[in-house]
Amino acid sequence: MRDGDKQFKLLNVADFMSDGSVIDCGGMFYLGDTIGQKAIMSDEQFDRFMNTSLPFKVNYIQLLLCLSGTMRVVINMKEYVLRENSMLLNVPGHIGELLEISDDCTLVLVAVTRDYQFFDIGVNERTIIAQYLIGNVILDFTADTFASLISIYKVMRDCASKLDDEANQKIVKKLFESMLLISSSAMKHALENSKVEPASRQNQLFDRFIAEVQANYQKHRDVAYYADRLCVTQKYLSNVISTVSGRKAGEWIRNFVILEAKVLLRSRNYSVQQVSDLLNFPNASFFGVYFKRVVGCSPKAYANR
Repeated sequence: MRDGDKQFKLLNVADFMSDGSVIDCGGMFYLGDTIGQKAIMSDEQFDRFMNTSLPFKVNYIQLLLCLSGTMRVVINMKEYVLRENSMLLNVPGHIGELLEISDDCTLVLVAVTRDYQFFDIGVNERTIIAQYLIGNVILDFTADTFASLISIYKVMRDCASKLDDEANQKIVKKLFESMLLISSSAMKHALENSKVEPASRQNQLFDRFIAEVQANYQKHRDVAYYADRLCVTQKYLSNVISTVSGRKAGEWIRNFVILEAKVLLRSRNYSVQQVSDLLNFPNASFFGVYFKRVVGCSPKAYANR
């Protein structure tokens, strides 16, 4: 956990508990869905997970499976669309926003507090998941494979309703491991297909740059720092990032900082001064100018929306 996270109110599974939806299997599981419901927001628990007005930062593993409709999200500054027979995988530290969700969107959500390395899925499978998540958080399945995942979920949900049975708790954990194994297999296939045309050195540098920014944006906002970390000149890094992404390197850094600031401000657990301190600005006034230049309003005004 980075220093800036020590006081950060992360989005935790425990924040969304309700009777019948949670089971403790060494890790705390939340299971929920909108199967058979007319509208995604008709479920109170999902409403709390999918609040469109609040950027989120997760502190759990989240498998979000789409049975119908679409959902548009931004995760770690990249925009994705979740569609039928696809899954969104978030892991601790992911930060993003829900942009849009269709009226006919039907979702299944499995969230667990423990890191996926806690589960018995093998070192190779964990490595594949980590490699895949470097460049993508959406995973597409064939209709048959996706149907299998939904069937597994339904058994998990049934077992979770029998909280007095220790065997059912173990079954839920093993079923979740099965979902991860199925997912890692699909990820391996996707990674192998993507290697038909190896990524260019520029794309590799861009991926490394994003990984460095994600790990260090709370303390470092200057392009020179990241150029030094990546052992290239600032000019070269700036040119590559602009060529590959169409955005300037400084813009990527700024967007990570602003999104984190939005999360902190809208949580209403921190003053503007505290947010400024958490993001390592020299003072609240400097932070206010920085924030307003990007967002168009002061941090205080944003927090009170």
